[in-house]
Amino acid sequence: MTTKPHLLVIEDDELLITSLEERFTKEGFIVTVERDGTQGLEKIITTKPNAVILDLIIPGKDGLTVLKELQQRAPDVHIPIIVLTNSEDLTYMSEVLSHNVTTYLVKSDQDLSAIVDVVRKNIL
Repeated sequence: MTTKPHLLVIEDDELLITSLEERFTKEGFIVTVERDGTQGLEKIITTKPNAVILDLIIPGKDGLTVLKELQQRAPDVHIPIIVLTNSEDLTYMSEVLSHNVTTYLVKSDQDLSAIVDVVRKNIL
């Protein structure tokens, strides 16, 4: 029996959360959701999911702070982190990508199938 991959979604948009949960569950994933960066960071460290979808603009700690603190607190944890956000600012994108982000996706440019494909390609 194979174990289902665990996906952690750190996002506060309820409509997007519902869409991601439904799609990834149908694709055979166990999906956990955290709606703020503070709880999301703790969940990454304690559960070590197979992959993380991270929004940058979230309550609590923002996504960039989550990435920075993850590197400081758990430098040996190597989990694919897919940033899914609305920010297209190239300077900000460059800073985010410097923190071991696997992929940076702009929400308006992606459909669910593309997001699933990216996660599947990068899962440990």
